[in-house]
Amino acid sequence: MKILLDMDGVLVDFVAGICKWFNKPYPYDLPESKGVWDVDRLLGIRPEEFEFCLNNARFWRELLWTNDGTKIFNAAYKCAGEENMFLITNPDGASYRYLGKADWVRKNLGHLWLDRTIMVKDKSLLAGPGRVLIDDKDSNVDDFLANGGEALLINRPWNELHSIAASPVCRVKAFLEHLRRKVAMK
Repeated sequence: MKILLDMDGVLVDFVAGICKWFNKPYPYDLPESKGVWDVDRLLGIRPEEFEFCLNNARFWRELLWTNDGTKIFNAAYKCAGEENMFLITNPDGASYRYLGKADWVRKNLGHLWLDRTIMVKDKSLLAGPGRVLIDDKDSNVDDFLANGGEALLINRPWNELHSIAASPVCRVKAFLEHLRRKVAMK
């Protein structure tokens, strides 16, 4: 089993970074924001300002872990081991996004994890038997499943699982344990 662990929104607190960059309050405390993906729209950020932020390597490099990011990382690592675990992220084409995300990996996980980081727009290209995606974006999970992989949607306030109160860490552990047993039974 190969685990592909999404960075932004799962390990890395993208939303808090946006709020800090633009000096805006956290939008997902408001009930009407639940399930809304576009944080820029929620915060009233103009598209050109949002793009400027996203195209700044410093923005990506200085992002913090999500509150449960290290625990999710450790749960996946414990289940799969380093040789079967990869980070996956969508840099969306801009070179400074690649650089900033690579800097984040180097700073937070060390140089060795750079070789275990996959930057690709369409994560479903990596789907298939024995491949597991852990992500916070509904469409990434749906596409991965449709292409023959296994996937877990991490409950976050911006996706369809926003009302699930269960700990994302517990959900990751249970999901990976279920898959491990399923593989062992074959």
